[in-house]
Amino acid sequence: TNSYKYAFEHNADPQIKISMESKQEHYKLTYTDNGPGLPFGKDIWAGKSLGLRLVAGLAKQIHGQVTYNNESGSTFIINFR
Repeated sequence: TNSYKYAFEHNADPQIKISMESKQEHYKLTYTDNGPGLPFGKDIWAGKSLGLRLVAGLAKQIHGQVTYNNESGSTFIINFR
């Protein structure tokens, strides 16, 4: 819902991609949207955004690591076992 609320305000072709990969006992969950991305250089985890707190909370519950990339939209990757 965050993507629809924030990323697609001025986007005529909104896209969301969710994928899951597994290699033996390692898993990679990837979420990508083609919005403008979050502000570059800002510590996105220090804010009070409910959406980001949910991402961080999910990763913590499954003992995963989250990485974020905003090269072409927002991409969140959660790696876990």
